[in-house]
This record gives sequence, C-alpha cells and structure tokens, in this order.
Amino acid sequence: VEKISCWALPRNSGFGIWSGFELGGTLPSAGLLKAFPKLTLIGFHLVGMTGTLPLGWGALTQLETVYIDDNAITGLLPKERSGMTRLKSLDLS
Repeated sequence: VEKISCWALPRNSGFGIWSGFELGGTLPSAGLLKAFPKLTLIGFHLVGMTGTLPLGWGALTQLETVYIDDNAITGLLPKERSGMTRLKSLDLS
C-alpha cells in the first residue's frame, strides 16, 4: 500500500510531503510561502513535482534546508536564491 507522509515543524517553521507515488504539480510560489515568515525547512520527496525552482524563493530568507529530491525539477538555480543567506542544505537530486 502506497502512503503519503505529511509533517510540520513547530511554530510553522517547516513542512514536508513524502510519498511513493506521483502527486504532481509545481512547487509553491514564494507568495504562498510568505505566509510562513519563520519557515526554515521545506521538503518535497518523491512526489512528482515538475517545473523550476520559483524565482521568489530567494525572498525566503529564513530557509536553512530545502529537500526537493526525486522529482522532475529542471532549469538553472535562479540568481535570486542569493537572498537565501541562511541556506545550509539544498537537495535537488
């Protein structure tokens, strides 16, 4: 049986979706994520996301960890990511 795991960190500081099958869709825009100003971690593992890393994610200055592995993300890292000054780990494999 396939299963989806969703989790959230305290004080809205992180969230993730782990799956074993294709949910599809694109990564959420920075506009949507700005509702979580303390966001330090985002994870989307093996959920069938497509597209590119949204340009506005550079404005998410509290992000420390981003896991978007085992998806179909394409393109170059946008120069706007330089705003992610606290970023310690970025997994796009």
